[in-house]
Amino acid sequence: MPVTVFGAATKTASSSSKVSVQVTVQTNAQLEAKARKGDIDAAYDLGMRYYTGDTKTKTKKDDKKAVVWLSLAILEGKQVANQYELETYFSQHLTDKDRDTLTDELNAIMANIPALRGRTDISLDATQDLQRKKDIAAVADALIKYYSDHKKKFPVSLPKKLTDICRVSGPDCKTFVNIGDLLGQYIKALPIDPTAKVDSKSTGYMISADKGVLTITAPKANEKNVKVVRSY
Repeated sequence: MPVTVFGAATKTASSSSKVSVQVTVQTNAQLEAKARKGDIDAAYDLGMRYYTGDTKTKTKKDDKKAVVWLSLAILEGKQVANQYELETYFSQHLTDKDRDTLTDELNAIMANIPALRGRTDISLDATQDLQRKKDIAAVADALIKYYSDHKKKFPVSLPKKLTDICRVSGPDCKTFVNIGDLLGQYIKALPIDPTAKVDSKSTGYMISADKGVLTITAPKANEKNVKVVRSY
């Protein structure tokens, strides 16, 4: 009796002990039909096709379709290794109007999936605050380590009032806080807020230090008062 793969019968070699398996590649329409019924893997596979483009299925790269199906997969619990990279990419390539439209589209799909019915968040937005908390904690920890290693001195004089952390070094950081000396030994790269504008000199995060208290905040966060406080 032939084995089936994705519902298609396999071909077997009658004159040899070897088995030749023909895997049927699902069309976008087939994946979408399954995704609309709550198939998490179908939603992810479809989203990645649109995110990267796929020559085998002649799928053209489409950021708007990608964000809907990948968001659906993540909302259903799909573990995506490059989720933060996707969030950052989409935040920089979609307008606010696009995001509102796609949120409506996603919610319409979710309304027909019992497990997701009533959810109103678009996953690639909802998970950004978690990354922001990791980002500012990493910067705070790097600064405290630098402070400890350099006879209780920070790499630069830190302001008493919250000020933007600069994403670049050198003379371009006249009005923002330049902590570029942390790079390498203390932190691999300065984290940038997922929704920070590409052409901005700010990381989207802010810093202050006063009376032995280091504070780093994420003012663009969806949650209120997302910050990290460290004593030094």
